[in-house]
Amino acid sequence: MYKKIGFYRFKKIHFPFFIAFLLLFQNCRTAKLATTIPITNHQSNQSIFSHIDSSLLNFKYLASKLSVKTNLNGKQQNFNANMKWKKNEQIWLSFSILGFEGVRISITPDSIKIIDRLNKQFYIEPFSYLNEKAGMDITFGELENILLGKTIKMDNKRAIYSVLENGNHQIKYDGATFSNQTNLDSIMQLPVDMTILDNSGRILFVAFSNYVKKEGKFFSMNRLIKANDLMNKIEIDANYEQIEVKDFLEFPFQINQNYTRVH
Repeated sequence: MYKKIGFYRFKKIHFPFFIAFLLLFQNCRTAKLATTIPITNHQSNQSIFSHIDSSLLNFKYLASKLSVKTNLNGKQQNFNANMKWKKNEQIWLSFSILGFEGVRISITPDSIKIIDRLNKQFYIEPFSYLNEKAGMDITFGELENILLGKTIKMDNKRAIYSVLENGNHQIKYDGATFSNQTNLDSIMQLPVDMTILDNSGRILFVAFSNYVKKEGKFFSMNRLIKANDLMNKIEIDANYEQIEVKDFLEFPFQINQNYTRVH
């Protein structure tokens, strides 16, 4: 039956690719951040961070529809997803193919819950489970910032904001455990890509494109995420097809009593 409706492709996935997105730091090898020569500090660090925060879409509730294309070592998968978001509190996702839901996910600052309808299983883990798998320390707020198009792993007071020889604008931070290089659009001064490298050489690259204006603020409708090592190459292209700011949303997450909990 799964093969007839296309769900046989879903059954080959051990974890939803949204989780793969969260775990991109895992198994990634050494890469060097591109180096360019700064001409001048364009403005104070606090000003540029304030500009990014005030320019990007702000909301209490957000509903969106996404199309997701993934490529893991040459094996391609396409999904549709619905996302509901209560800022600072919960991210809810439903992944489907041909209109049939295969996986539902709920992420809060304290927990991650997954319903795997195809295998009749469910997961309930603390949010720290993501950090254990990824070997890093990411907070729920930082996850939200990635989805919004904001920088993460950045000390605002120690970061350097520069205009480069090639005309690009850049924020760069070299910390004790992480380096972050974020390139900005030279006109809007909003992030176009972000590369984060930790001391062990693991790397995460996220590109933001197709900014649209919603309620007077900007939102990037495309996320391109890449990671690779000697054995694996992961690429995720997520496109927001629709976004709506809402006054209220419900987040249904009923677990079938016949499903088996997996640890």
